[in-house]
Parts: sequence; C-alpha cells; structure tokens
Amino acid sequence: MWPVEIEIYEPDAEPTRSQARARLRTHDKTLLEGRGEAGCHSRHGTVQVSREMAAARALTDLAHQLFELAATEDAAACGRGL
Repeated sequence: MWPVEIEIYEPDAEPTRSQARARLRTHDKTLLEGRGEAGCHSRHGTVQVSREMAAARALTDLAHQLFELAATEDAAACGRGL
C-alpha cells in the first residue's frame, strides 16, 4: 500500500486561488510531490470546486512523475538509458 497525502490550501487571506500538494513515498523511500492550483471563480459558488480542481491537478502531476520514475527504472533494468 502506498498512501498519498494531499494538502490543500489558499495562499491568500481572500480565497481566490486554491493550491494543492500530493505526496507519495515509493517502495524505496523516494519522495514524489505533485503540485496543482486552480482559481476560485464566482460561477463555482464555493471554494470547494477550486480545491477539488487543484487536488486533481496535483494528482495528475504526481502520476506523471511516477510514470517517469518507473520508465527510468525500467530502462536501467534493461541496460539502456532513457
């Protein structure tokens, strides 16, 4: 099991942007951290939508990093560089 920790916050006193960090520590203790952000628009009605979008973007970033790590390790295991 690899738990992912997601931290969501608004950097300003007025919540006009939400930011998120998604962290994952892999089997060999490598720490990966994805980041995402989203604007708070009046059409959303609440800040919840921008928090969800920021978290989704952080998870997407994290997924891309994990894919790159796996591809690099696979290439090394096969004896060729990436």
